[in-house]
Amino acid sequence: MDSASLLAGLGVGVILGAMIGFLYARNRLTSATVDLTAQARAADERARAAQEQAALVDGYLAERFQALSTQALDASQRRLLEVSEIRLRAANLSAASELDSRRNAVEQLVEPLRQTRGSDSGHGRDKRLDRSGDPDPPRAHRADHIRTGVADQHIVAVAGQSGGDRAADRSAT
Repeated sequence: MDSASLLAGLGVGVILGAMIGFLYARNRLTSATVDLTAQARAADERARAAQEQAALVDGYLAERFQALSTQALDASQRRLLEVSEIRLRAANLSAASELDSRRNAVEQLVEPLRQTRGSDSGHGRDKRLDRSGDPDPPRAHRADHIRTGVADQHIVAVAGQSGGDRAADRSAT
């Protein structure tokens, strides 16, 4: 064997080794690429599943929050209504009490006039009396007067100084 055939055998061996190494490396690279592609697809699927689950949780949380806020608003409105009703009842009781006391005060003020009219028995019905008993005194000398106004079936008494309110002095006559 000569050196040429040895060199030719060695060259063929190197070429065959390079081809076998290239095919082996290509096979390993292809399998690694397939493995990495499969892992990437699995990761994408997990990410999509996580996003879908997050969307479901967000939807559930939004619905739950809406339900809870509706319940809280309803409870708040009921509480406000109850407090308003209680305050309205208290204001009505206070107003009724004040109305009764004003009626009693007007009755006490009007009763002497009724008794005086009743004791006159028709004599001098149109005469006006002040507290001193002087019929028809001059307005400038009158110490005080009482105006009553009737509005919606309620009598309201207002005491004032004479001459202080000219419109009231005119309406009192």
